[in-house]
Formats: sequence, C-alpha cells, structure tokens
Amino acid sequence: MKNIRATVENQWMEVRTVILTEDQLTIRYSQKEEDKEKRLALSEMIKQQSEVPINGEEKDVVSAIYESNKPVLKEGDEYQFIDCVIAIDGSNALVHGLLNCRVNEDQIQIRF
Repeated sequence: MKNIRATVENQWMEVRTVILTEDQLTIRYSQKEEDKEKRLALSEMIKQQSEVPINGEEKDVVSAIYESNKPVLKEGDEYQFIDCVIAIDGSNALVHGLLNCRVNEDQIQIRF
C-alpha cells in the first residue's frame, strides 16, 4: 500500500513510515534540555524521510487519479485546491482517497 499526498496541487509526496531505533525513541521523548539539539535533528530527519517526492510514471498515474476525481467546474466557477490524500494498493490496484477543495468559496470533501 502506497500513501501519497499533496498540500500543493500536483506536488505529490509519498508518505512513508519511519521506524526509529530504541536510542532514537529515547531522544524523541526526552524532556532533558541537553537533548534539545538531538531532538530537533531527529525531527528534521523524520520529516525528510517520511515524505519523498514521486516522479515519472507514478506521478502521471496519481495525477490522473486526482484529475478524474476533481469536481467538474461550470464556466465562471472558482476552484481552490486544499489537499489530497491517495492510497493505492498495488497488488490489486485498489484506490482510495480524499480531496479537499473549495468551489466558489464552498468547501467540498470528495471521497473516492
């Protein structure tokens, strides 16, 4: 199962689980002032490893899924992207997702 999200339209990131070692978990939950720098560095490492940009064919597939679930706009409608999350089960090509957007300032949530 791949989890993909965008908070900016068509800038897709794969969301990955980062597994921490016991030492990293100790630092992550430490309340000691001397561990502050280590906690910040660990948080940055988690952020970098947990979201990876997707490219190429995979990006094309995800963009096509998004476009096919995007609301149909009438002439004069104003569309604003908020965010989108897509889960793809590669083994049987099941796709689930959630698109948050605004059409003419009305917030819409589309589940697919």
